[in-house]
Amino acid sequence: MTDLFLSSFETGGADQFQRVRSLRFSDASSALKECERSESELVLLSSQEMDFPTEPKLPGDLENCDLLHCGLKLGAYGFVQLPLYGCLSWHFLDPDISRASCSWKATPSFCWLRPATLRALGGFDRIYSSPEMQLMDFGFRLMLAGGRTRYDPSLVPGRIANTPVVSLPLVDEFAFMLRHCGTRVAAYAALSHGIVNRCPIQAWRAFKTACVLVREHPAPRSDGTIADKLRLRRPHTKPNVSGYSAIIPTLDRYDYLPKAIDSLFRQEPSPAEIIVVDQTPVQRRKPELYASYGRSNLRVIYLDKPGQAAARNAGICAVKSQWCLLFDDDSEAWPDMVAEHIRLVAETGASVSTGASLAPTKTRENIPIMYRNPFISDVLDTGNCFVKRDVLLAVGGLDGAFDHGPGVDNDLGTRLWRKGYEILFNPLAIRTHYKAPKGGLRSHGNWWCDRSGTWAPFPPPTTIYTIRRHLPLHFHKPQYVLRFLRAKARYKAGVLA
Repeated sequence: MTDLFLSSFETGGADQFQRVRSLRFSDASSALKECERSESELVLLSSQEMDFPTEPKLPGDLENCDLLHCGLKLGAYGFVQLPLYGCLSWHFLDPDISRASCSWKATPSFCWLRPATLRALGGFDRIYSSPEMQLMDFGFRLMLAGGRTRYDPSLVPGRIANTPVVSLPLVDEFAFMLRHCGTRVAAYAALSHGIVNRCPIQAWRAFKTACVLVREHPAPRSDGTIADKLRLRRPHTKPNVSGYSAIIPTLDRYDYLPKAIDSLFRQEPSPAEIIVVDQTPVQRRKPELYASYGRSNLRVIYLDKPGQAAARNAGICAVKSQWCLLFDDDSEAWPDMVAEHIRLVAETGASVSTGASLAPTKTRENIPIMYRNPFISDVLDTGNCFVKRDVLLAVGGLDGAFDHGPGVDNDLGTRLWRKGYEILFNPLAIRTHYKAPKGGLRSHGNWWCDRSGTWAPFPPPTTIYTIRRHLPLHFHKPQYVLRFLRAKARYKAGVLA
């Protein structure tokens, strides 16, 4: 690898900062060790020495970021994808390389980080032999802890000369999976990788070596001060949330719908309007239910052809507000659900806040400890989602291919992620989800992505569509097989067997 330069900086107020010193290293491992030891507020790792003015301005969103980098542009694009053999998380998919995004795939060729935050998170994980993997693993852990990781291609106009393309040892990638995805997923990835690439012995040996390393080296642990150091709640810009519209699609669920509507009208602030998109067949419709409210800000759109994506898209096109609340007809919003959504987008500047869904018997304490702080999410719940209307329109709304099948939430989230939008999981914005046994998708014989009716096609066509649309070709067949292996239960006529 080419020499690395590590520059240390201290902020001097406003947008100004001063370089304290610059060190040159012949290898990246030594540079990362110096990052851990540094007492400076900021450090910049670069493959070439940067010529800064005496008091340069902070680049891009550095003041709002815990890790700011140009990794995808400088060799990391397409790496750390082994987890895609065993999961569909968009965290392992690369966003559009030409746009700023939440990618955690930093490289030493150019990245800004904060040593105090690094130490609070437990430092770099020494289980990895590759310094590039150590840095990417730190970015991934930082993102899950509630930090803001940011990729910005404008940091490096063009491309730094002689920047090496990242090369990660297979053992390191399996160690990463064992750390973050679990043994079963890693073992399945080893089997699949060996078959797809015709190197079963090499893949299995790498997996077994990684297993030994994981057993012998405990994972880095946060020292308890990490939450005080993170910058996710420092917004790029302060969004104006002057009002919002709620959208509720419904199909044959009049027994549940009033509870959903009432819970939204009780919110503070209450919605400027609630748009119900009713897809119930004409002969079973109950317009008197809506008339009983006597409210002009309760609007109903009737669709003769049902479809979950089409219904929400109709609502999105009809709303008058800048912000939308996507909600389900078999849900009840907790009293502070919308207030928590608004608070989070105001504190972070994010475009999407997706909340928690709990069963009727659950309380706030039932949310696992690791999910009790906001973080850049790998899930999106269209039954509890506060999002800018313009953002939904920018990605084309919800995909009509999912009208009668599961997976629309994951598809929308994946497209938002790849376009660079921040999707934040908001554990304080909670709804009770009753999971009605009929109506909705159950009317089409569907439930979850790994389950279907007895005579229904399996895996569901929308699951195959998701795999083919978002994953590289060599992950397709392993993902199809995985659907069958995970199908422990199926639903018959919309009722749990």
